[in-house]
Amino acid sequence: MHSPSAVRAGEEVPLDVLTGYLRGKIEGAESGIAIQQFLDGHSNLTYLLSCSDGRQYVLRRGPLGPVAPKAHDMAREYRVLETLHPHFPEAPRPYHLCEDSAVIGAIFFVMEYRPGLILRSEVP
Repeated sequence: MHSPSAVRAGEEVPLDVLTGYLRGKIEGAESGIAIQQFLDGHSNLTYLLSCSDGRQYVLRRGPLGPVAPKAHDMAREYRVLETLHPHFPEAPRPYHLCEDSAVIGAIFFVMEYRPGLILRSEVP
């Protein structure tokens, strides 16, 4: 199990802007959002969004800095989950895709938080 931690310096998300943007788009955003970061990722940045009403979500965005075209495509990842989830409910449910990089500085999506093991190169 990988626990979220404080957001790393330089990888912050403008929380007031994000909260305002997500109001009406995901349930619980109206109650306020706190943010932590999953630090074990390889390149994409992954955050835990905790709403004041107890709901939790995961936000994923591409890495900071320049990236190769078609690499770290958050819209593609969102659409894969959107297609997969109805047929494979163990996959996290995607809730919202933001393709406007002006909101937090990158395209991102919000999906269901599923606590558990993250499979890497070695199976536990």
